[in-house]
Amino acid sequence: MNLIVMLLAVALSIALLLLAVYFHPLAKVLTLAMPTAGEWLFILGMSLIPMVVVQVLKQFTCLNPFGKDTLKEATEKVVPEP
Repeated sequence: MNLIVMLLAVALSIALLLLAVYFHPLAKVLTLAMPTAGEWLFILGMSLIPMVVVQVLKQFTCLNPFGKDTLKEATEKVVPEP
C-alpha cells in the first residue's frame, strides 16, 4: 500500500511539473520557457543525483533503510567487544 501511495505521489508531481511547463496560461503566469530535449536530459540527470548519493552512502555506512545503524553499531552487532 505504501509503495502505491509513493508511486502516485511521484506521478502526481511529474504531472504537475509538466502541466506548469506545457499548459501555456500557467507557464505564462510562472514565466517559464519550454525546455529543449537536452535541457530535459540535464534535468533528469540532476534529479537522479540524490538517489545515487543516498545509495552509495547506504553501502559505505551500513545504514538500514531508516538510517539508525552506524558502521560502529553494525560491527558491534556482528563482533561483540570482549
